[in-house]
Amino acid sequence: MKNQLILSLFFVFFLQCVSAQVDTVRVAVEDDQKAEKFYNEGISFYKQGDYQSALEKFDVAIREKQDFALAHYNKGIVLKDMGNNEVAIHAFNMAIELEAKSDYYLARGQVNMLLDLLEEANSDLTKAIELDQDNEQAYYYRGVSYFLKEAYDEAITDFNKAIGINSKYAYAFNDRGSAYKMKENYELAEKDYRKALSLDNNLFFTRANLAALQVKMEKYSEAISNYDLVIQMKPQEAMYYNSRGAAKFENGDFKGAIKDYDKAIELNGDYAYAYNNRGNAKFKLKEYDAAIADYNKAIQLKSDYGFAYLNRGIAKEMKRDNTGACDDWNKAIENNCEIAKTYISTNCK
Repeated sequence: MKNQLILSLFFVFFLQCVSAQVDTVRVAVEDDQKAEKFYNEGISFYKQGDYQSALEKFDVAIREKQDFALAHYNKGIVLKDMGNNEVAIHAFNMAIELEAKSDYYLARGQVNMLLDLLEEANSDLTKAIELDQDNEQAYYYRGVSYFLKEAYDEAITDFNKAIGINSKYAYAFNDRGSAYKMKENYELAEKDYRKALSLDNNLFFTRANLAALQVKMEKYSEAISNYDLVIQMKPQEAMYYNSRGAAKFENGDFKGAIKDYDKAIELNGDYAYAYNNRGNAKFKLKEYDAAIADYNKAIQLKSDYGFAYLNRGIAKEMKRDNTGACDDWNKAIENNCEIAKTYISTNCK
């Protein structure tokens, strides 16, 4: 009888244990389902551009399931897109602690780059590559980090890797072109910019890069044509009118250059470089007083503008104001315009 009672109690206890385990599993599954539901809602809000609602849903998903690495990761993506980079780093840290994935390191590396933490970015991107040898974005962004560190050969090597994995990677061609440009290999740079545009003709920054390169290569007419296309795409960007004006200036079209500088100044009244450049064009037309007025404005806007002092000095010298010219050239030297020393040695006692 005693044995039978013991067995009966054991059987009841066993059933209770099994029941508790089933309840625990059921609760865990329900929590996961809730977390997935909130996570999916967050993704939906993110796609709609409602970042704040997306963040709220990801936070609820994480509360339901604290080890939800993907929710931490996507929370970081939303924060990055909102410009809240420091908090985004924390979200990516959490994701990486839970699950070391290539894309998580890639994302953190991108944000570290935005924060100008280039060594940390490079380390993250290297880890992303170690975890996934075919992650072309990791190679691309590591190439960008090398470019920003002025390690152009290393940058080119990584851009080559990215292009080897994805032969239609327009951004990689653009940035490799810029690395070649910095190494003064202009032919390869031009080839890469053209390749990027053949893959995506809407890359206005690539066309602007190509135009700026063509000015260096003294292909002024081609540069002007490319700036025309850039301005069609970005008609409210003062810098492109200024750049086209510079190409026209180099091509000897000083009146055309002045029209572009006028437009740049109309769009941005604080554009010191456009005032200086317009002064240069007026100087070429022998309008020395008007040139000096523009140099004055450039210096007013940017008091350490060495070249504006240099140019104003040259204009004053043309008006036989030798004292004023020498004062300006000395001021130019104080502001790191070393070429002014040549004018002082020739014209100033």
